[in-house]
Amino acid sequence: MERFFLKYFIIANFAIFVAFTSCSNDENEMTALGKKFMKEACDCFSIDDPENGFDCMEIVYEKYGKYFDNEDFVIATNNAPKCDEPAWWDGGGDFKTKLLDKIISDDGEFIEFEYDEQNRITNISMYYNGELSNSQTLTYGENEFIISYSHVDYPDDDYEEKYVIDGNTVTAVDDEYPFTITLNSSGYPIKIIESGENWSDETTYQYQGGNMIRWTRMETYNDEVELGYEAEFSYDNKKSPIYSCKSPKWFLLLWFIDSGIGVNNNITEWKEDGRERTTTYTYIFDSDGYPTRQIKTYTYEDGEGDDQTYITEFTYK
Repeated sequence: MERFFLKYFIIANFAIFVAFTSCSNDENEMTALGKKFMKEACDCFSIDDPENGFDCMEIVYEKYGKYFDNEDFVIATNNAPKCDEPAWWDGGGDFKTKLLDKIISDDGEFIEFEYDEQNRITNISMYYNGELSNSQTLTYGENEFIISYSHVDYPDDDYEEKYVIDGNTVTAVDDEYPFTITLNSSGYPIKIIESGENWSDETTYQYQGGNMIRWTRMETYNDEVELGYEAEFSYDNKKSPIYSCKSPKWFLLLWFIDSGIGVNNNITEWKEDGRERTTTYTYIFDSDGYPTRQIKTYTYEDGEGDDQTYITEFTYK
């Protein structure tokens, strides 16, 4: 089992037990508070006894819980020293780590995922009518990220995408339409710029509580700028299907968002400006808090269309 770092569990899993209250935005104060919190939580992990260890952690959560929804505090704890899993931790209970195995649509088609020992996605296989159609192989380098696309029936269409990583900037190496991704301190995209000979597209992303809540796309053609589209998202406070995946955050967000899958929590509503429908999502969860079913409903405004419902199943490994 992957080494478990307490800070990720604290930030994402126990926020549901606490209510938001305002706190100081002073960076030094938040950093000091985050480190103090992590030290006390790690001290609980050093207790060589499950029952007392959990009791100790509950006290720490209650003490610092009011800060969990504050983005500054999340950043502060992310920058704090890590602590390893306790000797008594066996992978059960609330700490259960699951990796998404398959996404199964209601027509029987499915996507299957494979991982390395660091819980990063290494292969994505897409099946239609029960047969492999195409796949994507992910390769991780020190300063690069490569996606190799393979098509079973059309091998001439195989190609490779290479991304060069330099600090908070990810550049797609594409001679025809290059684009650049700017990341925030948590590794999520905040801006993507794609350009051609006389055009460019700029998409910006906003976050709250570790979730992407809005994107805005601006299109420029022959120096004329106009709003492409804008979308807003709402979330629950439960673990998403890819909550435990350790692939780069920017990749996870960009790859899974079109399927209505959030990186940390689950999308409950998707509103897109200029479209006559709202998409809502409801879920069924397993005993470990991971969603096993997503019910997606398109609701059309002003009688522009009949409501439509689709069901997606998630399995885990």
